[in-house]
This record gives sequence, structure tokens and C-alpha cells, in this order.
Amino acid sequence: MSLWDALAVLLIIGLGVLLWRQKETNGWVDWLIKFVIITSLIFGPYFFWDDIASYWSSSSSGPVDLQQGWW
Repeated sequence: MSLWDALAVLLIIGLGVLLWRQKETNGWVDWLIKFVIITSLIFGPYFFWDDIASYWSSSSSGPVDLQQGWW
């Protein structure tokens, strides 16, 4: 886990606490729905592109050798 991943996790926790203290949040089910929607929209692309980048950089030519083809 990199420093940026740890920072993103801390921001997710902070967002959860902020949503819980809102007056518009009615119970834990309402909090959970809001939390999942907001965090997936904000932090989902960060973790998704992190996985794609680490997969692509697994070798010098990428995961697929374009000169050799798919087969």
C-alpha cells in the first residue's frame, strides 16, 4: 500500500464520519447507501486505474506482446 492509497483510505473514513454526523442522515441504512454511492463515485476511479496501471507495467512491453499477437 502506497502513501497515496493510505491517504485515500483516510479520506474515505473521514467522509464516512462526515456523512454520519449530517442531520439529513436517517439511520445506518441511509448512511450506508449514501456512503457507498459517494465513495464509489469519488474514489472508485482512483483504485481502478491504480490496478490497471500496475497490470500494464508488469512487463516492459505490457501484458500482451503486440509483435507476437494474441495466440
